Amino acid sequence: MSLLCKSCGAPSNASASLFSFICDYCGTKNVDPEYLKQYASKIDIAKANHSFQLGLVAIKSEDFKNAEKHLEASVLEDANNSESWVYLALSKVALIKPSNYEKYYDSAIQCLNKAKLIQPDSDIYLNGSILVQSKLLETSTIGASYFIDTAYKKNLAYSGSSQAISAAGEEATKGLGLINNAYQLGIANAELASKALVYAAANCIEFKNKIGNYGDIEDKYKFYIAELNKIYIKRRDLVENELNLFTPQKSQIQKSLDKLSQQNNVLAANNANSSDNSSLSNGINKNLLIVAVVGVIVSGIYFISGEKKTAVSSNPSNISGSSQVSSPAKSETPVSVIESSSENKIDASCNLLDECVKKSLLAAVSEDVDSVRKLATFIDQIPKPDQGNRPISRKLNSEALELLRKNDFDSAVNIFKSAVKENPKDVEINSNLGFALVKGGRYKEAIAVLHNSLILDPRRTSTWTPLAEAYALDNKQNEALASMWIGLQWSADREKSVSYYAERIEKEKNDRPQLFELYKSILDWANGKKPDFRI
Repeated sequence: MSLLCKSCGAPSNASASLFSFICDYCGTKNVDPEYLKQYASKIDIAKANHSFQLGLVAIKSEDFKNAEKHLEASVLEDANNSESWVYLALSKVALIKPSNYEKYYDSAIQCLNKAKLIQPDSDIYLNGSILVQSKLLETSTIGASYFIDTAYKKNLAYSGSSQAISAAGEEATKGLGLINNAYQLGIANAELASKALVYAAANCIEFKNKIGNYGDIEDKYKFYIAELNKIYIKRRDLVENELNLFTPQKSQIQKSLDKLSQQNNVLAANNANSSDNSSLSNGINKNLLIVAVVGVIVSGIYFISGEKKTAVSSNPSNISGSSQVSSPAKSETPVSVIESSSENKIDASCNLLDECVKKSLLAAVSEDVDSVRKLATFIDQIPKPDQGNRPISRKLNSEALELLRKNDFDSAVNIFKSAVKENPKDVEINSNLGFALVKGGRYKEAIAVLHNSLILDPRRTSTWTPLAEAYALDNKQNEALASMWIGLQWSADREKSVSYYAERIEKEKNDRPQLFELYKSILDWANGKKPDFRI
C-alpha cells in the first residue's frame, strides 16, 4: 500500500520504507511515529553502553522518566553517541508539563543540537528531530489547554472586571506561546503546522467570544490565519480535516481564510499591473514598488507570543498593549535568502562568544550562510545562566515597556536591568534592555548587552537588528551592516523584513544619517546589490 506525503499528499515511491521516506514531489521528510522503536530494534545492543540499553527499554515501554535518567547517564559515558542524544531529546519533550516547559523545551533543543553536531546527515538525527517536533506539539497542546482553561477560571474568579480580563489575557498568552514554539520548530511540516495553527486560531476566537479582545489577541489571530493560508493554498484537505475538530469556530476561520485569499488575489493582480506599467516607464523603481505593495498586506499580521522566541522592534510606535516590541519576524529555521559564497570561507568554529560573533560578522561579509548557521550551533554550547524568577521578571518587563512607550528611556533601562537580574535567562527581556539602551543613546552599553543576548538565542532577528543599530550609531557601519544581514538570514518573513527596511529609510532620512545609510545599504543588499565593505 502506498503511503501519502504529509505535506503535499503525493504517494510515496515504490521503494519507500514503511517508517520513513522522502517525497519525490516536494522533498518533505515523512516519518512514522514508530520509527524510533523500529530503529532501536536494529541497534547492536552488545556494542551499546549499559545505560543506553536501559534507556531504549524504557523508551519502548514509553516510560520516559526512566528513559531520561538512563539516557542522561549514557551521554555522560559517551557524549559522541548521536542516538543517545536523539532519544534523550524525545524523552525530554515527552515529559513536558506547564510547570517545567521552558526547562525541558530548552534541554530538548540542546540535545538535538548535540546530535546534529555529531551526525548532521544521519537518519537518526533527521527522522528523530521530526518526531521530537510531533511530540512537542502534543505536549505543548496539553500545556496550552491548561493555561487557557486557567484564563477562563481567572476571568470568572474576578467577576469579569478589567483585572479579570488582564489576568485571563496573560494566561491565554502563555498558552498560545507554547503553541507558537511548537509551530516554529515544526514550520516545515505541513501536517504539524496546520494542527498548531488551527488550534491557536480557534482558541483566539473562543477567547474573544468569552472574554473580549484583550491586548494583542486579534493580532495573534491574524498571524495564525496568514500562516494557515499558506498551507491552505497547497493542502486544503489538511486544514479542513483540522477545522472539523473545531466545529464552533470552523465557519469563522473559513471566512477569514477566504477573505485573505481574496486580498491575495487583488495583490497579485496589482503586482501584475505594476509590473506591466514599470516596463513602460523608466521612472519607476520596480523593487521598491513591490516592497510597498507587499508592506500594505503584511503589516499588522506578525504574531508576538510574549513567550520564548519573541521579537524586539526598532520601532516603538508599533507598541500597542503587547508584552514586547515588534520587529522583522524570526524563525527557529533560518531562511537562506542569499547563497553562500564559495570564496573566503572561514573556520566556522569557536569557543568564546566574542570569537563567535566576530566570525559571524566576517561570514556575513562573504555571504557565507553556512558558516553563520554553524557558528550559531557553537554559541548554543556556551553555558547559559540559570532560570530565575520568571513571574517577577515578566512583571518588571511590562512596567519597563510602558515607560518605553512614553519615551522615558533611562527609567525603562533601570527596570529592564532589574528584570534581567531577576531572570537572566529571559532572552526577550535581555533584548528589550539592549533596545532601550539604543533608544537612550547608550550605544556601547547596548552592544555589550545585545552580545550577551546572543548566548541565549543566536538565531533571533530581533537581537541582531538592534545590535546593528547600536553598531551604526557607535560609528561602526561595517559591523552594523554585517549584523543586519545576519538578522535577515534568520528572518521567517523576508518580504516583511524588506518592507521594514524601506519604511526605516523614509523615517531616518532627515533624522539619523547613520541609520539611513544602514537601512539603505541592507535594502540594496537584499535586492541583490551587495555593498563593497570589509571588517
